[in-house]
Amino acid sequence: YLLSTFDFNTFTQSQPLSNSGNNLGICGMTGKVIAVSNGGLIKETSDLQTWTSQTSGTTVNLHSAITINGVYYILGASGTYLTSYDGTTWTVRSIGASIDIYDMTMNADKNLFVAVGSAGSIYSSINPIADSPVWTLRTSNVTTDLTKIIYNSSTYYVYGKAGTILKSTDGLSWTNINSVTTST
Repeated sequence: YLLSTFDFNTFTQSQPLSNSGNNLGICGMTGKVIAVSNGGLIKETSDLQTWTSQTSGTTVNLHSAITINGVYYILGASGTYLTSYDGTTWTVRSIGASIDIYDMTMNADKNLFVAVGSAGSIYSSINPIADSPVWTLRTSNVTTDLTKIIYNSSTYYVYGKAGTILKSTDGLSWTNINSVTTST
């Protein structure tokens, strides 16, 4: 189930997305919410009550759903990610490596997209929605899964398992920051 709120005081429970599997990622834009799960499952809703299945074009596990500059991105296993301008019609793309992709962000000033994933993977691209996108592997010097990336107007920060934290000012070269935790 999902809980939704507009005022952080009253919460409404939605209908379940599926009877099996894990609902792993969710994002919303322009009155539409997209949820993704294992086996290439994509569902969408505008009211958080009625969910409609979509054709993803893949059967890989999907880990997260995000929006960047008006484009939906769904990130998944085996280097697979999907893109959509309307949140309904999806194009299956590849990062060019057999990794799990967990998160992605963009530096609008440099038009640089950075994706993070399994086994310390960091990839960058200037156009991930091109017909043949080019992704470049960056050196992270870590082997733990990297699960979250943010960009805060001057620095990228990557977070991963075992307390891993990396930072970069250009999205290309990465420095390991000592974390105060080692939890996963």
